[in-house]
Amino acid sequence: MIQSHFAAIEETILQLAKIQDNAGHSIHKGTPREIFIKNFLENHLGKTVSFGTGEIFDSDSRPGEPRNQHDIVIYRNEFPRLDFQGGITAFLAESVIATIEVKSDLKDKDKDLKPAFASAIVCKNLKRNYFEGDKRWHSPPKILNYIVAFNGPKKLQTVYSWIKKLENEFNFEYPEMPPNQQERIKVPSPGIDGIFILGKGFIHFDNFMIDCVKPEIRQENQWMRWVFVEFDEFDEFVNSEVASLLLLFLNLAQAICSFPQKAV
Repeated sequence: MIQSHFAAIEETILQLAKIQDNAGHSIHKGTPREIFIKNFLENHLGKTVSFGTGEIFDSDSRPGEPRNQHDIVIYRNEFPRLDFQGGITAFLAESVIATIEVKSDLKDKDKDLKPAFASAIVCKNLKRNYFEGDKRWHSPPKILNYIVAFNGPKKLQTVYSWIKKLENEFNFEYPEMPPNQQERIKVPSPGIDGIFILGKGFIHFDNFMIDCVKPEIRQENQWMRWVFVEFDEFDEFVNSEVASLLLLFLNLAQAICSFPQKAV
């Protein structure tokens, strides 16, 4: 049932985007961000979190210094935030669970992917201070950073090649992964955690708390760093009941439920 539900949600989001594309003036067009928030995030992730846009800061941040603007910030409601007026909000790093950059079309490495990558790298280096012993169970070691695109390359191998090129351009490398799942989830991604292209498939760094890879594939590829699957390959590589927007939902829900309750 849940797989069927999220498959229908994904199809609905894509159809709504097509309908609004027929509008003749940009002021009448709903943005991909608005469509995604209303039909996926707000309707599924509960009342303990909210969704905003703005900057994220930590205890080392200084007034006036450059900070990235994030498309969607998923944050806990009980934490304070700063209102800079003019629709600009700044969120405490301790309050943020994840960021999502929504793209109408992920078609160019430098224009569409590189800025999101740069923001994710900065985000991963923000400090978060929590009291010891207040976690319900394992929580992600860093803020999660995702990209959701309404369209993109025909093959996810293309997106993977972009990621490898950006590793070189930013002079960093995604770390080697241990074979044990309980150890893998403790390894933080240094950049983007996952890219979901609606209607086509997904690619994610292989530290997700929800493991969708079939056991036999996992056994043959114990050290893999990335999972990327297109819709027509689901039955071959992953459990068919855990895919696409459902995988994103499950990981966000897990991160929300395991989020530390108190900040220093």
